[in-house]
Amino acid sequence: EVPEEVRTRNENLYRANEFACRLYERLLADPRQGERARQYLASRKIPPAAWKEYRLGYSGPGREQLIRAARKDKAPLDVLRELRLIVSPSDSRDYVDYFRERVMFPISSLSGRVIAFGARTLEKDAEPKYLNSSESPIYSKRRTLFGLHKAREAIRERRTAILVEGYTDCISLQLHGFPNAVASCGTAITAEHAALLRRVTQRVTLVPDADPAGLQAALAAGAVLLGAGLDVKAARLEAGMDPDSAILALGGEKFGEI
Repeated sequence: EVPEEVRTRNENLYRANEFACRLYERLLADPRQGERARQYLASRKIPPAAWKEYRLGYSGPGREQLIRAARKDKAPLDVLRELRLIVSPSDSRDYVDYFRERVMFPISSLSGRVIAFGARTLEKDAEPKYLNSSESPIYSKRRTLFGLHKAREAIRERRTAILVEGYTDCISLQLHGFPNAVASCGTAITAEHAALLRRVTQRVTLVPDADPAGLQAALAAGAVLLGAGLDVKAARLEAGMDPDSAILALGGEKFGEI
């Protein structure tokens, strides 16, 4: 039984993430502010219907958009701070938004509640390309697979999970006839991930990016999954392709053959 104070604390964290998620959704839809983010999603061939389905968003360019919205709606700043959605720069006491100028991918729990965010930069050479939420009492990246709350039933039905690396890869596959796709949240595959998958299937197909780093990651992931007693296969894409570009170039049927 979860103690009452832990339940209350966790509920506050869920609510704060939900508050942020709604703001990011509104900013993406905002005719003026969300333009660049919408162009980026369109360039990745993610249609507007999917923005809604996956609750994609945009953390605007301002340093205090989330803070101002929270003050206006009396959302608790201390909880946003605990989630590191707002942070204090080293040289000041004031707070600023942690995510800025990024396309926001909400990461959900198995029950479909927002527990964290993956955020992709819109600046050409900005590093890091992806920023993820910090760990919190409701989010551990070692134990979370992006898209699993949507893919769980399809994985059971198809008796296979397809494992990719990126958020857009996962969304692209789910949209194009592979609803059993999931992704790791910017981290190596762990024994906890393997345990999650074992609850729903015996079989996993890895679809790594076709570059040295992707193949290296696939070998490491394969070793962990095999060690947990799963049947593992890997699909080999043409050099330079990732699952997203491959499915868009080849179409679902050819991709399925691979």
